[in-house]
Amino acid sequence: MGGEITWECLGSGNYQFDLVLYRDCNGLDIVDPSLDLEVWGHGSVSTIQCDLFSTLDLSPDCSELVGFPVELECGVGSQSGNGPGAVQKYTYRSAPIQLTGTPPATGWAFTYDSFSRNWDLTNIDNPAAYGITLSAIMYEVPGSTANPCTDSSPQFAQDPYMLLCAGSDFQYNSNAFDPDNDSLAYSWGIPLDHFPAGSFNPPTNPAPVPFVLGFTNTNPTPDTGFDPGNIPATMDPLSGDINFLSNTVGNFGVVQKIDSYRDGQLISTIHREFQMIVIPCVGYNNTAPTITPPFAGNTSFEAEFFAGDLVNFDIIIADIENLQDGSPQTVTLNPTGNYFGTGLTNAGAGCDYTPCATLDQPPLIQGVQGLTTEFNWQTSCDHLLDANGIQQTEQIYDFVLNAQDDYCSVPGRTFETIRIKLKNRPEIQPVDLHCVDVLDNGDVVLTWTQTTDPGTSFVEYQVWSIEDGFIASVPGGITTETYTVVGANANLSSKHYYIQTQFGCDGNNLSPSDTLASIFLTLNDLMDGRAQLNWNSTHDPINGGDNATQELYREYPLGTWTLLATLPYGENTYLDTIDVCNEFLSYEVVIPNSAGCSSTSNTVGAQLGDIINPYIPVLNWVSIDTTTQFVDLSWNVNPAPDTYGYVIYGLIGGFWIPIDTAWGINNTDYSYIATNSANQPESFRITAFDSCWTNATPPTYQTSALSNPHTTIHLDNSFEVCERSVSLIWSDYLGWSEGVNRYEVIASIGGSTYDVIATLAPEVHEYVHEDLIYDVNYCYYIRAVSNNDSISYSNRNCRFMERPSLADFHYLATASHNLMNEIEVVLHTDGNASVTEYEVDVKGPNDNYFDLAGTLAPNGTDFITYVDSDVFPERGAYQYQVSIIDSCGNKGDETDVVRTVFLKVDVDHVGLQNVLSWSAYQGFDADIVQYNIYRGENGIFPATPYATTSAGVRSFVDDVSGNLDSEGQYCYRIEAVEGMNSYGFSESAFSNIVCATLDPIVYIPNAFFINGANPIFLPVVSLYDFSSYDLTIYDRYGGVLFNTDDANLGWDGRNRFSKVVSEGVYVYFLSIRDRDNKEYQFRGTVTMLIDEN
Repeated sequence: MGGEITWECLGSGNYQFDLVLYRDCNGLDIVDPSLDLEVWGHGSVSTIQCDLFSTLDLSPDCSELVGFPVELECGVGSQSGNGPGAVQKYTYRSAPIQLTGTPPATGWAFTYDSFSRNWDLTNIDNPAAYGITLSAIMYEVPGSTANPCTDSSPQFAQDPYMLLCAGSDFQYNSNAFDPDNDSLAYSWGIPLDHFPAGSFNPPTNPAPVPFVLGFTNTNPTPDTGFDPGNIPATMDPLSGDINFLSNTVGNFGVVQKIDSYRDGQLISTIHREFQMIVIPCVGYNNTAPTITPPFAGNTSFEAEFFAGDLVNFDIIIADIENLQDGSPQTVTLNPTGNYFGTGLTNAGAGCDYTPCATLDQPPLIQGVQGLTTEFNWQTSCDHLLDANGIQQTEQIYDFVLNAQDDYCSVPGRTFETIRIKLKNRPEIQPVDLHCVDVLDNGDVVLTWTQTTDPGTSFVEYQVWSIEDGFIASVPGGITTETYTVVGANANLSSKHYYIQTQFGCDGNNLSPSDTLASIFLTLNDLMDGRAQLNWNSTHDPINGGDNATQELYREYPLGTWTLLATLPYGENTYLDTIDVCNEFLSYEVVIPNSAGCSSTSNTVGAQLGDIINPYIPVLNWVSIDTTTQFVDLSWNVNPAPDTYGYVIYGLIGGFWIPIDTAWGINNTDYSYIATNSANQPESFRITAFDSCWTNATPPTYQTSALSNPHTTIHLDNSFEVCERSVSLIWSDYLGWSEGVNRYEVIASIGGSTYDVIATLAPEVHEYVHEDLIYDVNYCYYIRAVSNNDSISYSNRNCRFMERPSLADFHYLATASHNLMNEIEVVLHTDGNASVTEYEVDVKGPNDNYFDLAGTLAPNGTDFITYVDSDVFPERGAYQYQVSIIDSCGNKGDETDVVRTVFLKVDVDHVGLQNVLSWSAYQGFDADIVQYNIYRGENGIFPATPYATTSAGVRSFVDDVSGNLDSEGQYCYRIEAVEGMNSYGFSESAFSNIVCATLDPIVYIPNAFFINGANPIFLPVVSLYDFSSYDLTIYDRYGGVLFNTDDANLGWDGRNRFSKVVSEGVYVYFLSIRDRDNKEYQFRGTVTMLIDEN
């Protein structure tokens, strides 16, 4: 049915192993007088023989009644049990045995296996086909070997209880305990098959036995999948309590795994395999006894106490039920626990550390329908000790109460675990030791911040040192925060101190502070004007609250301490350059702490003197001040504290000449105002001198050698007007030992702020600034940046971006139509300007954009005329603009846009009027004073205007009705007249020429008299200048009687044969064409009469 393997570490240092087997008494008997445990992983021991030690019938006791279910028992021999639940326990025990060596990481495994397991198991698939393996594992105990032994495995104070009725609550605790007070953890184990061959290597060999569907090793009892009322088994990982309820009958095998830990490390594992048998209890009318929780108002079986407290309570068990015959039931209490005293009543024996826990009754503890017994345990501080005798902060003790009634065949049984956690008095944190102050006589003052006591745990503070051990108990209690160690002699060597806070049960706990060392300072006169000081740190790393810097003080003159240096914590050496001639100097190291105290070294001193020149100065940089253009110098503060000042040298004429003196050690900046840095680079060096005189005659100050020279940057530029660029070139910065990292070109454009426009490599000393803007001033600096981020500026260098020879004036004077239907564009511009050509741009009447009309070459005068013949004056006004193309080929100044005058004429043929209108001229510098109107008749224009209008009037009506003798065509042009302009002259602009032709006025007579007053038929044409004339006379039959192209020749009534025709009506046709080739036709009749008289 199962079993377990355990071992005990005997007082002799040997091990004693127990092999326990549980037998179903309804099956075969166990007849072996001895059985072997197999040992795996040990180098020399492979088996351990265990001899039969005892047998015990575990069948439940009850009061058997005639005619009712009988009491279960095992009987004698195979198949001697009288029903399910008849179980027998066999214990096999080894002789004491030594196990030498140390278990490996996988431990030493101890196993027992059998080819057969119980065939009645319900949760194992085909159990008859599988055997059983019991196992336990011993691991290494930290800090010890296996011989002699130092650890016992977990033990079991409670045998398995395996029988219960279906539907009843089951609660069971095996009451496992560790004799060494190691910590235990509980979990479900895995049942294993037997392994007749090979090595123990689960789950490969042996393999786990298979579970029936619905069961697993962690779910070994029926769950709700079998019956909705089932409650599957659970196991408390801390106490090992197993609880379940099953309405499903069967025989269920389980494995309980118990791991033992010491100081957080696994040191042993025990597997206990057993069965839980659920049977149908038909007709049963019984419930298990109830045990009243003793703690928290009868609600809990767990409680916490301080070690030393008295634990006292009543165990109250009730079972107000009767047996089958009506007689009251008897309740039996079987308490187990490794801290019960002998016989449950002897507090002085039976447990590892007395007093033991006791009850007020010895076994057998019984009562009718219940009982009450008193639990009493006077705990002590010893109950907090672990296996190594070290007092712990807490220990847990379990006492299992097994209460059973006597109802047959399945008595009601209740397991409850009383868990008592014994705690140490509250832990007290160690004090914070802040300062170790060494006094002049070598005594030491320790300063700390008091700890806090959450209860009554504090006992005292103790002063200890690594060199002297225990020094003293500190009087004054927990609030004391300082102690003076008299006679410490910390002026002779460093001492390491710590404060122990004693607390806890019997004061068995000590809480040590950090250890702080007193500072021991030594002085070594190097005999060269320097003293070397060395000391130790108080703590590594730095003690909490200590300043990150240490303070080194020097006493001079006597009684005056001055801070000499501050050094990072951990930098524990200092070389003091002596700056007094011959004096006794004392030193002391101080480390302040935020708690308000300081750790102070011993005081050390010697007669010392200064015999060293100041250190050679280090120039940081020389740079030209961007505001004053002076040269600024900066150098380091000389490490020699008695430095009086510095002498500045300049390289003048090839020689290093002192140019000035800067007095004072901290006077490390200088401006050289007599600079010529705008024209050349300049070089400088520095020396330092101190307060001590030399032995020279005459005496002089002790002076250092010259520093390394540093040279300023000189910047120059050249200008490319056509490229619109400035080429910068500069000299190298010299002097930085770390070298130049880069050069930065800094520019100001038109007086704006200075910005970096280029960053260049250190080997580059030229830069071209392109795409500059004309008429803007550009100023530049070069900034050198070292590899240590020091900087130096060059001289300022500026360049005004001039345009290429700009014209002083550039004006389009006029755009005027000439008599040749061309437009003359007159440009007034500076003939001395540097101009390649002029571009004339035109925009026609119907154009959207200006186009190039042509170019003009300079003629050395201020007036240039361009004639645009590609024009169509009748289409509208033209616009012009003229641009300068400078000597760089760039388009320069542009004139304003001018617009020609455009004239239109409308003809009134009826009223014999010509109506003129024109556009305004645009582009004169001055105002237009008037418009002149010129009229040409028959293509001829007079020199004087025909009419004039004011500048605001741009229309005119010309009445020609009084000029009937004219040829009928009139031509006009308009002249816009400019007033005196700012250039000292005035211009005019003519419009296009527009000609207007009036329709002719023709007078044709309707009759004439031969030999009368008007004997000739002659049409009269007025206002007409015609290019052709044709007059034809027809008779009634269409025959031509007369034809002429002479306007002055009329018809005299004769035909082509010069004969006078007969009186009558004749047809005429007159055709004339004007100079515009417009034809006019006239048809009609005329009556010819003959005067016979």
